[in-house]
Amino acid sequence: MATIKYLLLVATLATFQWTLSESASKCNEATDLCVHVENCRKYSKRYLNKEHWTNPHFMQELRDLRCKNKKAHICCPKQEIGCVFEGEQGVCLLQNQCPKLLATPEAELLKKHYCGMSNEKNYFCCTDPYCVLHKQLCEQPEAPILRRPPLVFPDCSSGGKPGTSVPSKLCDSTLPEQSGKVCCLNEEPDRTMLHHKAAGLARMPCGTTITEDNKIFNGTHALEGEFPWMARLVYRKKGVCSGTLIHPSYVLTARHCANVNLIAVRLGLRDLGEGRKNSLQMQEINVAEKIPYNLYDVALLRLSQPAVIEESMVRPICLPLFANLRMNVPKKLTIAGWGLTETGRPSDILMKAQSSVLNSSSSVKGCTKAHEICIGGENAHSHHCGGDSGGPYQALDVFNGSMRFVQFGVISHGGQFCSTQNVPGKGVLVGYVLDWVLDNMIL
Repeated sequence: MATIKYLLLVATLATFQWTLSESASKCNEATDLCVHVENCRKYSKRYLNKEHWTNPHFMQELRDLRCKNKKAHICCPKQEIGCVFEGEQGVCLLQNQCPKLLATPEAELLKKHYCGMSNEKNYFCCTDPYCVLHKQLCEQPEAPILRRPPLVFPDCSSGGKPGTSVPSKLCDSTLPEQSGKVCCLNEEPDRTMLHHKAAGLARMPCGTTITEDNKIFNGTHALEGEFPWMARLVYRKKGVCSGTLIHPSYVLTARHCANVNLIAVRLGLRDLGEGRKNSLQMQEINVAEKIPYNLYDVALLRLSQPAVIEESMVRPICLPLFANLRMNVPKKLTIAGWGLTETGRPSDILMKAQSSVLNSSSSVKGCTKAHEICIGGENAHSHHCGGDSGGPYQALDVFNGSMRFVQFGVISHGGQFCSTQNVPGKGVLVGYVLDWVLDNMIL
């Protein structure tokens, strides 16, 4: 009896493979793409669970969707198509639509990145963060051009060469803070800062997110997995601060958050209520060492064990390790945290907002120190609040040839209340303290 069942199973599988290899009509080019069943979210789970071996109705459904002379390819609605490459979520694009794949020979892409086919053109799994977040932009007929966001420091020139007028230490970390601003010549985008640990850290995965909808609405909830580097600090006694995972073993936060009562960090959380219920994706890791910076409101936390990097919920954010990132800051930055809401109550759900960066020439008072980054002040809905301390000022920027989230500042403090207008929120420029951060990391 068992032998008969086995033979029937083999026959069913053989029939399935044969029927999928039959000729079939083309997919609707406007709405569908011919992809392997595994890349069609609508059917992939059932296919991977081998339901087509046991469910004739499902097998017939796949037969009806077959799209080309290659087994297990079906016409899949474009909005249902996704892929994973080396643990990273991706989108299926033509080679010339994905900056990350432009230099890779097509023969190699066919072996490792192949997604499917449309109009006799091959599509490949693209994990470039910019394309994952903005698939429609990358699908434009022209190849995507990576552009930095508008920057806050003004342009200048030195010796006839273009540059940016920046605080001296952002251009040359050996210069004293009192040196004022200098015209720093523009750097090549692939040149890391001079610190001997910078290149190694820059090669580590960072700053990617699986969230496709990355629109920022001020004071609204962050999406699941939108900021997987966010850390919630845990205290023996009352304390509310955030931090960012910058390496599996290190969290960056504000110095005033790293007090004697700090004992651990929680990663992989969006909803603190779920954390209290022992969410399966949450990681709580003890703090092995607190390393405060004696000059500025910044601290480094060394964890007792490395965080487990998970595809969707736990991964580091990038630091401005490249010279052109270190010497400038985008005009718009995203803040995130579990701080007070407009009602004065702390939020259980991770919040996000976008705010404008103020420079030293701003009419808003108290924004004159070179190491500080100041935001908001003019708009109550784009401010960070009590409890957001230690969190990031972040933005999508060009990092090592692709668009990734980069942390440009550490939130320090602002007005006493979220709605305090004309009082800027303040933090410390990461580029200003980056040498100190790298000095204190064991890589």
